[in-house]
Amino acid sequence: MTGEKIKSITERLGVPKSTVQDWIKSGRTHPKKRPGRPKAITPRERRHLKRFIKTNHQTRRMSAHAIIEQLKLDVSEATLIKTLAELNIFHRVARRRPFLRKLDRQRRLEYARKYKNWTVEDWKRVIWTDETSFQIGMRRGSVDWIWRSPDEEFHADCIDYTKRPKIGVMFWGSFRWNKMGLIQRMAGI
Repeated sequence: MTGEKIKSITERLGVPKSTVQDWIKSGRTHPKKRPGRPKAITPRERRHLKRFIKTNHQTRRMSAHAIIEQLKLDVSEATLIKTLAELNIFHRVARRRPFLRKLDRQRRLEYARKYKNWTVEDWKRVIWTDETSFQIGMRRGSVDWIWRSPDEEFHADCIDYTKRPKIGVMFWGSFRWNKMGLIQRMAGI
């Protein structure tokens, strides 16, 4: 476009004369990148925030407001939640699992290894049992909210190990291959 008249450039490109004059004056056709508003949480504070949340099961269960107060951040809850999302940490309901001691986990692993090569025919000879309890008209209970990344779903700090209260009616049942056992109602607990 060197040596061309401004009028011919504006007609060819379909842009206003003032735009072409700005291009010639600045020497570039694209606007300069602007820095924008600085982040409310500095990179150092972001690293500290991530480390703080992953400290233990208690810090994972803190509310956004409590985290702001604890770390003395000067941001809103929405900003904190957005920053955590950028760090790939989200507010999720904790998975419910029975509490297993180290010995229980070891025994389950041994069981799995012992029977890993069983065939379908072997498993057809096993009788399975289970029990459940409930109370009509009662809500299941409160949910346990935690901060976690998607790959931490079953991390020890992210699991709700709380025991349910022993109230209501309990049922016990069994089954095996192609057969259902009777369901037994146990005494109210």
